[in-house]
This record gives sequence, structure tokens and C-alpha cells, in this order.
Amino acid sequence: MKKVKIFLASSIEDLREDRLQVGDFFRQLNEIYLDSGVHFSLVKCEDYDNSIAAGGKQQEYDREIRESELVFFLFFRKVGDYTRHEFEVALDAFKD
Repeated sequence: MKKVKIFLASSIEDLREDRLQVGDFFRQLNEIYLDSGVHFSLVKCEDYDNSIAAGGKQQEYDREIRESELVFFLFFRKVGDYTRHEFEVALDAFKD
């Protein structure tokens, strides 16, 4: 089975409902592609314990971004500092 890891980045507060809908979309894709041997693994901030992590939670997100085949960013009215940082991490990983 081919696993496609996807990181979904966005403002935590403003776009929660949108992230849930994107998650539903990838669950539907998994059902469609099951017989093809492809599985989409969506990683988003809700998947993590929000307690303090050694080295900081952002470092965990950065690692997940670097390990992903695809990274999606959701924007609405503004781009927060963390989302901008995650975009830069993804861009650097793409360039490498």
C-alpha cells in the first residue's frame, strides 16, 4: 500500500471547520482509492496533544511538514506567524 502523507496547515482558531471538512474529503478519497492501494494520511494540529512538548510543539509540526509528500495551507483574512513559518519550512523542504 502506498501511503501519501499530507500536512494541513492553517490558523487553529479561524479555520477549524474548514480543516474538518478537508479531513472528511480525504476520508472519502481513501474509500475511493482503497482498491488501488493508495492511502492518504492527513496530519493536522488537532492530531497532537496540545501540552508542552520537549523542544516546543512547533518543532513537531516542522518535522511532520518535512516528512510529508504534500502540504496544504488554508488562508482566509490573514496569515498568522505560525502558518507563515510552516509555509517557509515547507518551501525549504521542497527546495531540498
